[in-house]
Parts: sequence; C-alpha cells; structure tokens
Amino acid sequence: MLQQRINQAIADQIKKELIQSFPWDIIKKKNQLTQEFASEFGALLTFYDDNWGSWKTGPAAGVPSFEDPKLASTFQSLKDKLSTVGAQIEDQYRAMIR
Repeated sequence: MLQQRINQAIADQIKKELIQSFPWDIIKKKNQLTQEFASEFGALLTFYDDNWGSWKTGPAAGVPSFEDPKLASTFQSLKDKLSTVGAQIEDQYRAMIR
C-alpha cells in the first residue's frame, strides 16, 4: 500500500480491519491441536521403536497384532488419540472455510 502512496492512516486502518477479520480463535486452536498431533505421533513412533518386533501382521492390512494385552492396549490408545486429534484438526479447517 505504501508503494501505491496510500495515506499511512488509511493503510493502518485497512491493516487493522484485515487482521481483525482473521479467525484467530480457530487459528490458535488449530495450532495447539497440530502440536498435540505431532507429540502423539512421536509417542507412537517411540512405542514402535521400544517394541520393535513384538507384533505380528494383524488380520486387517497395515494393523499390527500384539500378543501382550498391555502392548495391544497401549497401541490402541495411541492410535485412538491420533485419530481423535486428527479429526479435531479437520473440524478446525472446516470451521475456517465457513
């Protein structure tokens, strides 16, 4: 705007209005959820690393099967958390485009 020689006061007002138009609550929530997703994904990768070779191919493609019920429960919990947070992120994206 300055290159177009728009009056500074008008440029400031346009900037203020533009910034106020952003859905900051949604942006902040999406950012928090993205950080949470990355943390949960890291926990799942650590679980795989710590328990490498302790699973077999499960009946569903791409889903490991654990004989140890504690490992199976931990795996399912991590997977559920990722799914939940992923769905919440998708909800925030949908809310942004409304």
